[in-house]
Amino acid sequence: MKLTPKKLQQLLEIISLNHKVFGVQVVGEGQLTLEDHKLFKKYGVNINEIKQKYPDLLRSFHWGRLSQLLRNKAPQVAEKDLRNILKILVDFV
Repeated sequence: MKLTPKKLQQLLEIISLNHKVFGVQVVGEGQLTLEDHKLFKKYGVNINEIKQKYPDLLRSFHWGRLSQLLRNKAPQVAEKDLRNILKILVDFV
Protein backbone atom coordinates (compact mmCIF):
# COMPACT_ATOMS: atom_id res chain seq x y z
CA MET A 1 0.00 0.00 0.00
CA LYS A 2 1.44 3.37 -1.01
CA LEU A 3 0.29 6.33 0.99
CA THR A 4 0.73 9.99 0.25
CA PRO A 5 1.46 12.22 3.25
CA LYS A 6 -2.14 13.49 3.12
CA LYS A 7 -3.62 9.97 3.06
CA LEU A 8 -1.35 8.89 5.87
CA GLN A 9 -2.45 11.88 7.94
CA GLN A 10 -6.11 10.99 7.32
CA LEU A 11 -5.54 7.40 8.45
CA LEU A 12 -3.67 8.54 11.54
CA GLU A 13 -6.53 10.91 12.36
CA ILE A 14 -9.05 8.06 12.08
CA ILE A 15 -6.87 5.89 14.31
CA SER A 16 -6.58 8.74 16.81
CA LEU A 17 -10.35 9.20 16.78
CA ASN A 18 -10.85 5.49 17.40
CA HIS A 19 -8.35 5.61 20.25
CA LYS A 20 -10.25 8.51 21.80
CA VAL A 21 -13.57 6.68 21.40
CA PHE A 22 -12.09 3.68 23.18
CA GLY A 23 -10.86 5.95 25.98
CA VAL A 24 -14.33 7.44 26.42
CA GLN A 25 -15.81 3.94 26.56
CA VAL A 26 -13.33 2.74 29.16
CA VAL A 27 -12.74 5.72 31.46
CA GLY A 28 -15.28 8.33 30.38
CA GLU A 29 -14.95 11.68 28.71
CA GLY A 30 -13.08 13.40 31.54
CA GLN A 31 -9.68 12.82 29.92
CA LEU A 32 -10.63 14.49 26.61
CA THR A 33 -8.89 17.70 25.61
CA LEU A 34 -10.29 20.60 23.63
CA GLU A 35 -8.54 19.17 20.56
CA ASP A 36 -10.22 15.80 21.16
CA HIS A 37 -13.63 17.49 21.24
CA LYS A 38 -12.79 19.26 17.98
CA LEU A 39 -11.84 15.92 16.39
CA PHE A 40 -15.13 14.38 17.55
CA LYS A 41 -17.05 17.34 16.15
CA LYS A 42 -15.20 17.09 12.82
CA TYR A 43 -16.37 13.49 12.42
CA GLY A 44 -19.85 14.10 13.84
CA VAL A 45 -19.28 11.96 16.92
CA ASN A 46 -21.80 12.32 19.75
CA ILE A 47 -19.96 11.30 22.90
CA ASN A 48 -23.20 10.31 24.62
CA GLU A 49 -24.01 7.75 21.93
CA ILE A 50 -20.63 6.03 21.70
CA LYS A 51 -21.30 3.21 24.15
CA GLN A 52 -24.77 2.44 22.80
CA LYS A 53 -23.59 2.27 19.19
CA TYR A 54 -20.67 -0.04 19.79
CA PRO A 55 -21.11 -2.96 22.23
CA ASP A 56 -18.04 -4.30 24.04
CA LEU A 57 -18.11 -7.73 22.40
CA LEU A 58 -18.31 -6.32 18.87
CA ARG A 59 -15.52 -3.83 19.60
CA SER A 60 -13.27 -6.60 20.91
CA PHE A 61 -13.97 -8.72 17.83
CA HIS A 62 -13.08 -5.92 15.41
CA TRP A 63 -9.95 -4.94 17.36
CA GLY A 64 -8.84 -8.56 17.20
CA ARG A 65 -9.39 -8.67 13.45
CA LEU A 66 -7.45 -5.47 12.91
CA SER A 67 -4.51 -6.50 15.08
CA GLN A 68 -4.25 -9.89 13.36
CA LEU A 69 -4.46 -8.29 9.92
CA LEU A 70 -1.78 -5.73 10.65
CA ARG A 71 0.53 -8.17 12.36
CA ASN A 72 0.48 -10.78 9.63
CA LYS A 73 -0.25 -8.94 6.42
CA ALA A 74 0.49 -5.25 6.85
CA PRO A 75 2.56 -4.99 3.64
CA GLN A 76 -0.26 -6.51 1.56
CA VAL A 77 -3.14 -4.49 3.03
CA ALA A 78 -4.77 -2.18 0.51
CA GLU A 79 -5.57 1.33 1.66
CA LYS A 80 -9.25 0.82 0.81
CA ASP A 81 -9.43 -2.29 3.01
CA LEU A 82 -7.70 -0.56 5.92
CA ARG A 83 -10.09 2.39 5.65
CA ASN A 84 -13.09 0.03 5.64
CA ILE A 85 -11.85 -1.77 8.74
CA LEU A 86 -11.21 1.51 10.52
CA LYS A 87 -14.66 2.77 9.57
CA ILE A 88 -16.21 -0.38 10.99
CA LEU A 89 -14.21 0.04 14.19
CA VAL A 90 -15.30 3.61 14.67
CA ASP A 91 -18.79 2.93 13.27
CA PHE A 92 -19.47 6.54 12.41
CA VAL A 93 -16.54 7.82 10.38
